Amino acid sequence: MEIKIRLTMKIILITSFVKKYQKKIVGVVDLDNGEKLQLEPDTIMQFQLQTGADLDEKKLHEIRLADQKRKSLQKALQLISIRPRSTGELRERFKKEGFFEETIESSLNYLIDNGYLNDEVFAERFAKSKLQKKDMGEAALRFELHKKGLSKQIIENVIRRIFAETPPLDMAIRAAKKKIRTIRTTETIKKRQKIYQFLTQRGFSAEVIHRVIAELMD
Repeated sequence: MEIKIRLTMKIILITSFVKKYQKKIVGVVDLDNGEKLQLEPDTIMQFQLQTGADLDEKKLHEIRLADQKRKSLQKALQLISIRPRSTGELRERFKKEGFFEETIESSLNYLIDNGYLNDEVFAERFAKSKLQKKDMGEAALRFELHKKGLSKQIIENVIRRIFAETPPLDMAIRAAKKKIRTIRTTETIKKRQKIYQFLTQRGFSAEVIHRVIAELMD
């Protein structure tokens, strides 16, 4: 028995509609296999899609890739306009949006090459912003940077530069002085315990914490 495998699809209708909340025009391409493609108008123009045209799997994949790149770049620029982003943050967002892996890497490379993404600059600004809000040690800051999907090398470079400008001991003393004013107990041992616990939670090393306690409470 001969089995026929269908290799092409035919476009039976191309329409357009306005997405209500995004207020943008989207082209809808209906294929005769029942599939509907929501494409950017520029994608339809790029591939000169017309009713009655035949598409094979290779051409369909090319169309999807081109359209996804347009959509991913639009999404990235929208997100970056709200606040700076790291490459890792955008990669995770693209994955959640369902973009192909090759689309993700292509779009990220475009954003990096054109200056929209710079993880080194992002990491330093993000770290300084965090430290302006509250003093924290290397461990805590390293954790915050790691959550942004930054590379280990960038994280360590930024931490080295920042703590060269303001040593962890200075930050820990400043944080401890503020904390001491909120501690009601007059017992020295309990005060030490509370300060130790507080500075540990802020990510300061045991060595730094012992020096702070020695300086402020001995």
